Amino acid sequence: MRKTSLYLAVLASFALPVMASAATQSFTVHGTYQWTIPSGVTQISVQALGAGGGGGDLVPGGAGGRVTANSLTVTPGTVMNVVVGEGGGPALAFEETGHSAGGGSASSLQGGAILIVAGGGGGSSYYNQNSVSDSGGWGQGGHGCGGNGTAGGDNATDDGGGGTGGSAGQGGAAGKAGLGGLTGAAGQNGQGGRGGDGAYGETLVSNGGAGSGEGAGGDGALYQTSAGGGGAGGGGGAGGGGGGGSSTYTDGGGGGGGSTGGRCTPGNNGGQASVRDNRNILTQEATAGGDGLVSVTYDAAVQSVPTLGEWGMMLLSGLLGMAALALRQRA
Repeated sequence: MRKTSLYLAVLASFALPVMASAATQSFTVHGTYQWTIPSGVTQISVQALGAGGGGGDLVPGGAGGRVTANSLTVTPGTVMNVVVGEGGGPALAFEETGHSAGGGSASSLQGGAILIVAGGGGGSSYYNQNSVSDSGGWGQGGHGCGGNGTAGGDNATDDGGGGTGGSAGQGGAAGKAGLGGLTGAAGQNGQGGRGGDGAYGETLVSNGGAGSGEGAGGDGALYQTSAGGGGAGGGGGAGGGGGGGSSTYTDGGGGGGGSTGGRCTPGNNGGQASVRDNRNILTQEATAGGDGLVSVTYDAAVQSVPTLGEWGMMLLSGLLGMAALALRQRA
């Protein structure tokens, strides 16, 4: 029995310590994925960013919501469904007219008792030559923490209204119609509700996020001088944002999608605004909103690599143990 104990002591002196090290699993390309909680992992921390809304003419797109949730309890082996949202398309010239930007898609992580949704940003509106004298600017999309889109211009009666941001699973209200325009569509209810489409003149332009899973951004709409402008699309999320209203003056921006499951702050991935010179000639096109992301951090068990000093201490411990064993065998 004593010999066995000594043998075990010698072996233990050479055992490498097992330590916990932070590991991160990130999803950065729009699409749908599955990820299984690794063995031994019982807590995770999550950061999810909704996709940005498309940039407008002279105004940037709404940023996606960034949701942070720490120390969430999980069960090893649970399959998590991951969605990374796609950025909304930009406001662009289209067949000698133009169309407003689309809203960004939601990003999400769902599995077991966990549901995290990061709302997409709302799209911003297209330039309208009838609004050159307005001082209030063009309609900008709301952020993905349920931010409201702004109204177009400075005339509350004639300009299109901004869509309302989604919140707590409820879709945001549509932006009101301005003079000669139409009301945008309301955002859809539910976790991952679709953003509302912008109001349009003749033809709706499919310009929202492509919709990775649920939570697609609302489509931007065509601006027609003869039929009213096209309001911008709302962002998808936990309650989609409402689409912006249109008018023959300036169109409203789309509301941002709602977010849930953690603390939400606006990101910085809204599409860039277009640029015009002092003659109102377009010199730089607006850009699409940036894609979202989902990042999961957890403690993974790893075998530490000893330093030279630690190797020396283990060797010395082993030699002392072997010497003690030899003395006991002689006794």
